[in-house]
Formats: sequence, structure tokens, C-alpha cells
Amino acid sequence: MDAKPDAASLAAAPAKSKPYKITIGQGLALLVNPSDSKQWRFRYRFGGVAKSLSMGACRVAGAGHPSP
Repeated sequence: MDAKPDAASLAAAPAKSKPYKITIGQGLALLVNPSDSKQWRFRYRFGGVAKSLSMGACRVAGAGHPSP
């Protein structure tokens, strides 16, 4: 079974020369862009056609900082 990445490793994911995905599971992935921006993506199928839904920027809150 593959280990799922934790919040700290997702926040620390380095930017590379090309965009890449860190797969979480169940169609959910984190897209890391060359500009070091990170976006959540969800892949699904509807009517036999593959689709992708972007759910916004990845923000990781620390233990003492609640997420808005």
C-alpha cells in the first residue's frame, strides 16, 4: 500500500522546471507549478468523459494558526 503524503511534505514540495502532480488518492492530486504555486485538482469521469476540477490554491496552516 502506498503511503499518503502529509501536510508538511505537501507544503515543502519544491518547484521544478515543469508542472508535476503529487497524487493523494481517489482522484485527488496536488499540482505543483514552476512558479512554486500549488493547486488542488480532482479528476473524475462523467458520461464516460474524463474531466478535471481545480479546487484552488493549497494553503497549509500550522498548529497554532487556523485555516480561514
